[in-house]
Amino acid sequence: SLGVQGRKVSTAGSSGCSQ
Repeated sequence: SLGVQGRKVSTAGSSGCSQ
C-alpha cells in the first residue's frame, strides 16, 4: 500500500493494493 490505502479501492489497481 503506497497511497492507495488512503483512497480505499478508489485507485486500488494503481499501486496494486486493493484494500
